[in-house]
Amino acid sequence: MKFLKNTPLLLLTVFLLFSACRTEDEEIISPPAEQVLAANSNAANLITRVSTNDGSNDNILDNANCLSIQLPVTVVIDGLEIIIDSEEDFDTIEDIFDEFGDDIDELDFIFPITIILSDFTEIVINDVSELETLIEDCTGENEEDEDIECIDFQYPITYSVFSQNNELIETVTIANDEAHYEFIDNLDDTDIVSINFPLTLILSNGETVTANDILELENIIEEAIDDCDEDDDNDIDDDDCEDCDDSSLIEIFDACDTGFIIDEFIQNGDNSTQQYYGAVFEFNSDGTVIVAFNGTVFEGTWSTSGSGNDITFELSIPGLPDFNDVWDIIEIEDEEDEDLSFIITNGEDYINFNCNEEDEEEDFDCPDLEANIGDDCENPNGNDGTINQDCECVVEEEEDFDCPNLEANIGDACENQNGNDGTINQDCECIVEDNPFDCPDLQANIGDSCIDPDGNNGTIDGDCECVVEEEDFDCPNLEANIGDACENPNGNDGTINQNCECVEDGEENSTLESTLLNGDWIGVTNSPNGNLVVILQNFTFNFNENNIVIATDSNGDVNGFWDVSENDAFFELEFPTDSSGLSLLNNVYTVISIEEDRIELAFNNNLSLVFEKI
Repeated sequence: MKFLKNTPLLLLTVFLLFSACRTEDEEIISPPAEQVLAANSNAANLITRVSTNDGSNDNILDNANCLSIQLPVTVVIDGLEIIIDSEEDFDTIEDIFDEFGDDIDELDFIFPITIILSDFTEIVINDVSELETLIEDCTGENEEDEDIECIDFQYPITYSVFSQNNELIETVTIANDEAHYEFIDNLDDTDIVSINFPLTLILSNGETVTANDILELENIIEEAIDDCDEDDDNDIDDDDCEDCDDSSLIEIFDACDTGFIIDEFIQNGDNSTQQYYGAVFEFNSDGTVIVAFNGTVFEGTWSTSGSGNDITFELSIPGLPDFNDVWDIIEIEDEEDEDLSFIITNGEDYINFNCNEEDEEEDFDCPDLEANIGDDCENPNGNDGTINQDCECVVEEEEDFDCPNLEANIGDACENQNGNDGTINQDCECIVEDNPFDCPDLQANIGDSCIDPDGNNGTIDGDCECVVEEEDFDCPNLEANIGDACENPNGNDGTINQNCECVEDGEENSTLESTLLNGDWIGVTNSPNGNLVVILQNFTFNFNENNIVIATDSNGDVNGFWDVSENDAFFELEFPTDSSGLSLLNNVYTVISIEEDRIELAFNNNLSLVFEKI
C-alpha cells in the first residue's frame, strides 16, 4: 500500500487523495484482530462492491448499467435541445417520452461528453461510436453484476493504518464512495489496516443498521444484496408507482368530481383515443364504475391487487370489451401542481385516464367577479356586502357618510391611489400631510403608479402626467392575448384562439386539428436534405379525422399516421419505411404558427416544415 512505504511524497499524495487526518505522534498499538481489514479479503471485496459507481441511475440517458454520464450534459430529444443539470431533470426527459404513447423517442448527445466508469475513472467521449463500444461491455438489463445497490455506507468512515511493528502511523478519513473505492483498491497484501468501528449502513428502505466488527459487516452486506430491486433495466416507467396502493387510487377518484376521460388509448399498436372521445368514467370508492358514452350509460366494476410497482387494476364493464382485462398500474398522479390522472398498461396496450377538468369550471352569474348573485363580497373600501343583480357589491344599511363616493367621513384615515396614508379633507380628498411630492396636484412622485382618466394603469412621468405604457398584444385589434377570456358578438363567453378569434367555450376550437382536416395540402421545407425537398414536391397530403394522413403522387396513395398534442404544442407525423421515402418526414414537430391556409412546424434545430393549402 502506497502510504506504508516510508516515502514522504507518497504520504502527501494519500493525504490529498483521501483527506486523511494524521496523527504526528506514533503510537505502539496492536489493532484488534476482528477489526483488521486484509487486502483481497471477503470484507474488502464487499466494501468495494458497495462503493462501486452505480451506472443504472441514469439509464434513461445511456441504457448502460456499468457507466454514468457526467452532468451537466446537453441532449437532443425529438428535435428539442435540453440541458440536463441534475438527476431531477430526468423527469423532464420522461415527460417528453410519455407525451405520445405510440411514438419512437430518440435521445442524442451533443458531444464531447464525459462518462464515469464503475471504478470512477473518467473518460471523454467524442462521438456515438465510442460511447456504444463502452456500452457493449456492460451487462444487459437485469443481469447479475458486481455492484451492490441495496445498501450504502454512512460517511465519514475512518481507518487506522499501522506499520509492521504495530505503530499507528496514520488515520484516514473517508468522505464518499469514490474515496472509499480507491482506498480499498490501493490496499496491498502487506498492509495492516483496521476499521474504526462502529460503522453505520443505510438499507434500501431508509433504515440504518450498525456493524461492530468485520464479521458483522460481512453478514449485514451479504444479507442486503438481494433486498431490493436494483432497477438495472431501461424501462423508464417501471418504477413510477413505488408508492401506489388501493388508497392512493381512491384518493384521486374522490378528488375528481367530474369523472375521468381518456387522454390516450393505444390498442394493439393503434391509436384508439378518438374512438372513445367524449366517454366519461366515474370510478367510485365502492368498486363500481359508471361510463357515459354516446348517450348510453354502462355500469361495471373495478378492483386492485398488490401494491407499489406490482399493483394491478381489473376492469369489467359489460358492453365495453376493450377495457375488460387485468391491467398494470404504472403511474398515479395526485400532486397539487399536476392533473389528477392514472396510467394502466397490458403488454403493448396503454390507457392514460385524466380527470375531466373541462367540466370543473363553475358557471358564475358574474364571471368577472367569479361569484354568483347573493354571494358575500367586500367592496373596494373593505366593507362587507352582497352581490346584486347588476353584479355589484352592495353594502347593506349604508352609513350616511360626509363623502358618500368614498364611503368615509371628513377626518377619517385613508390611503391615496399611490398607497400613501392620509386624511379625508373638507373636499372629500385623501390628503397626505407633511409629505412633499414631486407632483403636489397628484399627491404623487415621479415614477409612482397611477390610473389615467380612462381607468388604465400607468406611471407618473417627469411632466407629472399619468402615462400608460402600450401593451404588446398577440391580437392588437382585440387588445388581448391568445388564451385570454373574451365575449363573442352574441354575448357568450369564450377564449381567444391562435387566429385571434373569440371561440365560445365548449365550441370546437378552429386550431391545428380542425385546420388540417379542411382541404388538401402540399409540403415545403428548408431542410438541406435534397431527397426530402424532392419528395415533398411530388406529394399532396389529406388529413382524416381517424388520424390517417393520405399522401398522393403519380404512383398512388401512401397512408401514414398523424396526431396533435394538447394545446397544439406538438405535431406528430409517421409514414411507413418504403420506396416512397416519406419516412424522412417521421418526427415530432414543434408547432410555430397556425393560419387558415398555412401551418408552420419546426424540427431538428429549427429546420422548418410548412404545409400550404392547395
